Amino acid sequence: MLEHGISSNAVVATVQRMLDPLLFRAIGCHHTRNMPDLVRQSGMLITRAESHLLKSVHLLWAKPGRQ
Repeated sequence: MLEHGISSNAVVATVQRMLDPLLFRAIGCHHTRNMPDLVRQSGMLITRAESHLLKSVHLLWAKPGRQ
């Protein structure tokens, strides 16, 4: 999976939180979602993870967790 979300860098995350309302109105998406946590909450098991572009673009390899 490849998705943008909140950065693990505190400075970048602060800027993302400040700009989120404007960006949501302008382009219709939130930049403050914690993608690894959302994938885990869905029941998927993350087997590998990478972060790029100021740690705000997440590349995740996941497989179904135990049901």
